[in-house]
Amino acid sequence: MSKRGTVYAKIGRCREWLQWMAEKHPQTCYFCGQPIAPEAFIEGNSDDGILIHHVDHDRTHNTPDNLVVAHRTCHRNYHNYVNRAQKALELPVVAA
Repeated sequence: MSKRGTVYAKIGRCREWLQWMAEKHPQTCYFCGQPIAPEAFIEGNSDDGILIHHVDHDRTHNTPDNLVVAHRTCHRNYHNYVNRAQKALELPVVAA
């Protein structure tokens, strides 16, 4: 399968997940709690402003209890915050 075919397969799986999430989970952003438009779940493309977030940050852990829906902006802000916090906690390397 070509790389392009792999990308399209992933997009198809993402759409299936988004439709499943729309049926099984509240249609609100995990981070801000604001509603997500139902048509965003149907479209399921990268321009609609929503995505699926892994609660434990493990992209291979795809069980339903680890997957939540979030606005793209809220998701980006969350990870930016987490990345800044991790960098702030890093200790400087001391030469021996």
